[in-house]
Amino acid sequence: MIIPHLKNLINTYRPVLIFVGLFFSTYIAMSLLYGAYLNYYASATGTADPITNLVAIQSTALINSFGYDAQILPDTSAPHMKLIINDHYTANIIEGCNALSIIILFISFILAFAQGFKKTFLFLLAGTSLIYAVNLVRICILAIALYKYPNQSDFLHGVVFPGIIYGMVFLLIGLLVLIRTFESQLFYDPLLLFFKTDHTINALPILDYSKLYLGLTFRFLLNTLVSLAILWFVFKNKKVLKFSVLLYVMFFIICVGFFTFFIVVYSDGPHQPLFYVRRFLIQPLMLFLLVPAFYFFGNAPSLKK
Repeated sequence: MIIPHLKNLINTYRPVLIFVGLFFSTYIAMSLLYGAYLNYYASATGTADPITNLVAIQSTALINSFGYDAQILPDTSAPHMKLIINDHYTANIIEGCNALSIIILFISFILAFAQGFKKTFLFLLAGTSLIYAVNLVRICILAIALYKYPNQSDFLHGVVFPGIIYGMVFLLIGLLVLIRTFESQLFYDPLLLFFKTDHTINALPILDYSKLYLGLTFRFLLNTLVSLAILWFVFKNKKVLKFSVLLYVMFFIICVGFFTFFIVVYSDGPHQPLFYVRRFLIQPLMLFLLVPAFYFFGNAPSLKK
């Protein structure tokens, strides 16, 4: 009875499954290329890559337009830029500040939804430009906030400003934010601190694998339960919920497999592929794929019946 039921679910939501497959194949390919790009600049020059450097320059110009005296200085010991505001060292602008990881997510999402070359190209151009511009504003506001309130740096950088990029979907998202807010207390995850440092040039820290996998599983489970609650709240449909559970289980198995592969085979680097796979295990990114996918492919009016 279980196998025919699963086949029925898969046949019903085959377009969603195809969409998710297209998304992940595009995302993995682009992430690997981006990781190779970062690894090249880190090993060849030891400085920030050109896109991060450009974002640093443009962010500084934007900060100056608000009446501050801001400048950037290259750090010869690591691939990032030092941001100085009014002669006060305020923050580092690193690879994670250039929004390319978000743009890769966006491009993968749109290509999976592609509905014609011209329309897709124009939407990609407009969307990536908007994400890039919003990120510059985000860096500007964050830098000024860090300059004025240096004691609140962890809260501003780890909670408030990621919400500019990721936030919404009513009160249930608050649970997801809380999970991220207290991630260091809730989960054993040395990679959390590692990926906030210059991970492009450093080796992985010493890991307790049993605690690491237990923490990843626990965090994925919490995010999944909240995400399934949101999907139920949006669609009120048992088939959608059952198919989502199946998809999350498959997704977890695949991601853990890739996570293990990258941690074992590429322990000395490059670490960018590991960063992106881990991101899908610890953040509720699948939710932002499934909601529009079910609406787009599932005939929204019938889903509510």
